[in-house]
Amino acid sequence: MLRESYPFVEDSFSRFPSQSNIYGLCQAGEQELLAATLKGKVVCFRYQELQHKVRPVAKEVQFTYIPEIVSIDAFNKSSPKRGLVVGITFIKV
Repeated sequence: MLRESYPFVEDSFSRFPSQSNIYGLCQAGEQELLAATLKGKVVCFRYQELQHKVRPVAKEVQFTYIPEIVSIDAFNKSSPKRGLVVGITFIKV
């Protein structure tokens, strides 16, 4: 089979402590992705260039205690007050 017929290739793998859904992913900034799990863990994925090689980086983002995350979204503030705004929908029993 030709490689061109399969455009997607797995780049990296990260194991989560619990499942998520389609609403648990969002773009954060220019080149970052936020992934949230139902158990309240949020991980930021990005690529970093080190010694002329591009490597995937995953780092947990700390929020105050969030019991169960339903969805996550983010957007950049416009000038002059620049920054990232993250919105999280969660379940509180």
